[in-house]
Parts: sequence; C-alpha cells; structure tokens
Amino acid sequence: MLYVLLKNKLSSHKSTILFYVVISLCFLYISFNSYKNDTVQRINLQKNDPTITAMIEPYTYSLINENNTSITSVYYRHAISRRNSSYPFISGDTFRAFADYIFDETRQDNLESVKYGDIVFVKADMLKKFFLYSYSAIKNPFILISHNSDASAPLEY
Repeated sequence: MLYVLLKNKLSSHKSTILFYVVISLCFLYISFNSYKNDTVQRINLQKNDPTITAMIEPYTYSLINENNTSITSVYYRHAISRRNSSYPFISGDTFRAFADYIFDETRQDNLESVKYGDIVFVKADMLKKFFLYSYSAIKNPFILISHNSDASAPLEY
C-alpha cells in the first residue's frame, strides 16, 4: 500500500514538473517570436524616409516592361482626403487610397495621363460606364482594381 502511494506521489510530481517545463517552453517561444517581430519592425521603420511622418507600410508589386526586365516599385501612401482608407484593414477604401487614378461616384480622374504600370481604381458598379466611356482614353498598360460595391462585377469585363 505504501508503495502505491509513493508511486502515485512520484508520478504526480513528474507530471507537475513536465507541466511546468511545457509552460516555460511555450512562454520562451512566444517571447522569442515577439522579440523577433519587434526587431524586424524597428529595422523596417529605420529604413523608411524620416521625412514621411504620416505613412502606411510599404507594399511592392512587380511589372515586366517592354524589355522583359522586372520593375519593382515601393509605394508609401496615406489618404489625406476626406475619404480616408481603413488601413491596416483591407477594404475598398484601402485599395482606393493606393490607386494612382480613381473612377467612382465621387471622383473621376482624367485617365488620358495614365502611364505604364499606374493603378486605376474603379468602383465595381461603375465598370460598365468605365469601359464604355473612359477605357479608350488609356493608351498604356495599367493595373485595374475594382471594389467598393455590393453588386458583383459584370461578367463581360
């Protein structure tokens, strides 16, 4: 009987130690990842232009120009208009804030000056109007982003 009591006490002691070891390892893992992420963010912030005070995180995209060479662009944008984006959350207004040209119910930019690789934002329920009237004014390849509508994009586009 004494043997059984001692054995149970020892095994519960071993499981308690194992529990504390697992908890300690989890804590160390979380602390290390938190430190690593914080360090990466600090390094990225140091690389940014210090003259830009109101900025959002950069995003990159790659294009292939006529010579088949890659063009990588980094953009820093901040919506300073009356219609701010919902950064850091992805939404139609965030896509709109990243665009070089906007075509929606509140703003219709002059699309004749679209350059190679520019981003054009078109509200989804205005795609038909865009392709009927404004699309023909664009002479260079561009990136089209469509969002901000409850209606789906028409199939023909």
